[in-house]
Amino acid sequence: TKYDIDYYLNLTQELVDCPGGIHILCIKDMAGLLKPRAATMLVGAIRERFPDLPIHVHTHDTPGVGVSAMLAAAEAGADVVDCAIDSMSGLTS
Repeated sequence: TKYDIDYYLNLTQELVDCPGGIHILCIKDMAGLLKPRAATMLVGAIRERFPDLPIHVHTHDTPGVGVSAMLAAAEAGADVVDCAIDSMSGLTS
């Protein structure tokens, strides 16, 4: 598959290496599809390869796993996580 861990590690490396570099990596899961195990794998791999790069992860909770995915991302090394919760957003976070 095209979008495996190596794809995201290579993309992050390209962003770090671009002129001026990046100061923070923000992973945006606008559809709320990031599951807890995938968050652990993705954030953990990026954190291992780029220990000093701040990582921010954003998601929506429409499918109902956003909060648990953000907890997993935080445990895997994300510096900042945020999400919307269905019950506080009119059921369409």
